[in-house]
Amino acid sequence: MITESRWRLVRNPMPISARPDMFPELLTDVKWLHVEQAYRLTGQELTALRLLCRGYSNQQLAEHLGIALPTVRSHLRALYRKFDRRDRIGVLLELIHLFADGDPVAGVTRGAAHRSDG
Repeated sequence: MITESRWRLVRNPMPISARPDMFPELLTDVKWLHVEQAYRLTGQELTALRLLCRGYSNQQLAEHLGIALPTVRSHLRALYRKFDRRDRIGVLLELIHLFADGDPVAGVTRGAAHRSDG
């Protein structure tokens, strides 16, 4: 279920017709929402994951999120567990696989089903 606070993050304040360049970003945010829901990520985990995809180091994550380095490591361990992967490269490869799929909902559902079977 998409909470109101999550929807505000995704919702474009201007109509799509007024800003057609924003449409691909909106689609990307919709994919992230599906990932968040399928893998039951917390807000901090989702933010850390998105920054991880941009190549942030643990130290950069800590500075950007305003948290201690051990807390960053805790978030990363939670991500590894939820994605059933051993390291950040495994999580990133899983995301590439999910996002490369033409239908983000089907891709995430397949990933979530795979995870729960193991």
